[in-house]
Amino acid sequence: IGEQKEHLPLNDRRVEAVIAECDELNWPITIHFQDDKNGFNQGIETHLETYLKKYQRVRIIGHAQSFWSHISADVPPPDKTLYPRGPVKPGGLLDHLLSNYPNLYADMSAGSGFTALSRDEDFTAGFLERHPQQLLFGSDCPCSDGRGGNFNGVCYSTRLQQFLLRMVKDKAALQDIFYNNAERALNGSG
Repeated sequence: IGEQKEHLPLNDRRVEAVIAECDELNWPITIHFQDDKNGFNQGIETHLETYLKKYQRVRIIGHAQSFWSHISADVPPPDKTLYPRGPVKPGGLLDHLLSNYPNLYADMSAGSGFTALSRDEDFTAGFLERHPQQLLFGSDCPCSDGRGGNFNGVCYSTRLQQFLLRMVKDKAALQDIFYNNAERALNGSG
């Protein structure tokens, strides 16, 4: 199922019903996590792990600002910033969940994924090594031409691709990130 972006808390029964249906059908689902006042699927810290435990056939693909801010154990309040910068504090929720739940995937697209990964390259090198089978290269970028057209001269997909080519030295891991992981997530074969 494509990106779920509801103005509902993550623990709302309607959100859970969609996740449960995807689990029954063995389908993946992309969820946009944004914990600000007018956000979407709020409650990643308190509810995502519950769904990962309860529904183990669905592949939950995490996406957006509040998902990626949890790369760090130090997450600023969403009303302060949805795009944290500076060094990543180890022990973040993403490392924990990706290490313990093979049914969680991380969509690295858009400004949220790129900003989180590029903010602390030393940390990110280890993060990429720890989770190469659960990371997804994505192209969620509003530019129109791969060079930032219609979006302030910025193309996050191109930047992310160049960043990954520089950071990931293992060719098999790079193939997983660019292609194989998406195939596994879509087919339910991994």
